[in-house]
Amino acid sequence: MWAPQLAVIAVTALCLWLGYWRRRHRELDRYAVPAEPLPIADRRLFWTAAAVCAGFVLAVVAELPIALVSTAAAAVLLAYCLRRRRDLLSWELVPWRLLVLTAGLFLVVPTLMLHGGDALVSALAGTGEGDAGALRAGFTGAALANLVNNLPAYAAVESVIPEGNPDALLAVLIGTNTGPLVLPWASMATLLWFDLVTGRRPGVPEDQRIRVPLKRFAASGAVLAAAATTAGLAALIWL
Repeated sequence: MWAPQLAVIAVTALCLWLGYWRRRHRELDRYAVPAEPLPIADRRLFWTAAAVCAGFVLAVVAELPIALVSTAAAAVLLAYCLRRRRDLLSWELVPWRLLVLTAGLFLVVPTLMLHGGDALVSALAGTGEGDAGALRAGFTGAALANLVNNLPAYAAVESVIPEGNPDALLAVLIGTNTGPLVLPWASMATLLWFDLVTGRRPGVPEDQRIRVPLKRFAASGAVLAAAATTAGLAALIWL
């Protein structure tokens, strides 16, 4: 997967250069690097959180149950805050809307798969045999990711790919990771990003909220999704 990853990064950099980094765009709204880095307000909390993140990564690599690992990581940080930083705890920290939306999608998609959806997904994705089959599976994953979120989309397409087609599964992985850039709900990462930059969480000052034009977001995301997915799948097939 190193070649698809490099291809996707290269295409992403090219799209950023064409849209934002060229000289005639650079001076319009330059980002001024702070003269001094922002101080860490709570070093003990910072290093505790860093250790929890590192432990989480190591546990995932060690193939420990993800539900157990994530729960343990959250419990450690919660215990720390309960003891030393109760002022940081609030029910507003829980992204209720995102949880409800994602949980709903994980319930709706499998239900649809059980009631005829698997036949439709299978017809779209094909058998995944050969280079053409891998391309078809990858693009199907990218398209479904934008419709129903990339996590249930991957599970849906993976379930219809016959065993013995590892390239097709890798193609679906590429499609569901590089494709969900068109619609805001296409991935949990995009949903969290929207929640943060638009300041919809309570306590964010008005002057720190960023307006995201959805039409431009979808258009530029579609260009990048199509180009990056195509480049990643081409690199996979080339190898």
